[in-house]
Amino acid sequence: MTQSTLRRDRDFLMSCRRIIKSMDADKSIKVSDVSAAAAAGGVTGYYMTYDYALRMIRYVRAHPSDAAKLRKRLMWEELAARVDGVMARRGLSQRDALAHVMADGTMRGYYIAPSTAMRKFYTVRAKARRHIRRPL
Repeated sequence: MTQSTLRRDRDFLMSCRRIIKSMDADKSIKVSDVSAAAAAGGVTGYYMTYDYALRMIRYVRAHPSDAAKLRKRLMWEELAARVDGVMARRGLSQRDALAHVMADGTMRGYYIAPSTAMRKFYTVRAKARRHIRRPL
């Protein structure tokens, strides 16, 4: 796994934990609700490299009909719109605007389906539990 994937998974699990802590103690906790809320919540970074983001923005702009088939089309379109906004406001090139947007580091969500969010919750939680020290 890449560093960005590990960081994304850790951040997703921390978002789930924050949501669980904010819930009422007397109410039952559903993993589907927690994972969906965490997936829709604000993300504190772009979990991709600069080069990959630049390549995907260019692809979305050059092939709008093919871009509709992409899994994370909404994420790429949002990123392209933010880059366009920074380019218009500051008069920067596309590369500089993308660097500025990625340095800001806030996305609207993880852009994953609720079923994927549940699976990710269970997978990341299991990995985190394997590293917990238990008394002998």
